[in-house]
Amino acid sequence: IQVLSTTDESTVSHDVYPPEIEMLSIASSNLDSTWAKIGDTIFITFTASEVLDNINLFIAGDFSNCVELGSRKYRGSHALDSDDIEGDVSFSLAYTDLGGVEGTPVNMTTNNTRVRLDKTPPELFLISMATNNIYGDSLAGLGTIDTLSFTISEQYRELVVELAESEKTAIQEGLAFYATHTFTDSNEDGWVGFALSMTDSASNESGVYSNTQDGTLVRFDGTPPSIDSVFFFSNNNNDSSLCIPGDS
Repeated sequence: IQVLSTTDESTVSHDVYPPEIEMLSIASSNLDSTWAKIGDTIFITFTASEVLDNINLFIAGDFSNCVELGSRKYRGSHALDSDDIEGDVSFSLAYTDLGGVEGTPVNMTTNNTRVRLDKTPPELFLISMATNNIYGDSLAGLGTIDTLSFTISEQYRELVVELAESEKTAIQEGLAFYATHTFTDSNEDGWVGFALSMTDSASNESGVYSNTQDGTLVRFDGTPPSIDSVFFFSNNNNDSSLCIPGDS
């Protein structure tokens, strides 16, 4: 007797072809998806040639559960913390198809995407302030120009400069900057304040700097001097309101 079919219509497929990863990309939840800081989430998204099983995805050395998005597309994620290593975020992906055939492990993206973890806050240094006042660069009067100079430790995403209670656009020369303020009668007399802050490419914050690092200070005096009383007299012996030749 020759049997050509099952009685319950069950079948078994013979699969000898390994599954393949057709597309794989990496991105972060950062404003710039190519950078990441502590607290950001890394996403690995990939599409396979067939439905996968036994997916083992590790991101930055930690196992990640993958979510099936449909149409043979998957996504895994990892929240970055202080234990993760600074630099390019690594990953590895191993998998099989539903028949257990192993695919080629993957540790590179197919579209050259990458994410760099930056855990180091940016810094500002060489902060100094001086004026062009001819009587001293710590003095300022009406029309005097005050210059605030500083250097940053790395490229910035956002830089905020306030000088003499006014927001300024700093002039950049490499990683060195300076901003100026010309004093007018709208400025209040006293020590001149400033505030500097920045975020780097990964949105790490520097904090606010409000003191120079070389001890320089500038004091503004916009009040003209005044003379309260003027006395005019001579050394005449008879009447100090009179004078003759030889008097002073």
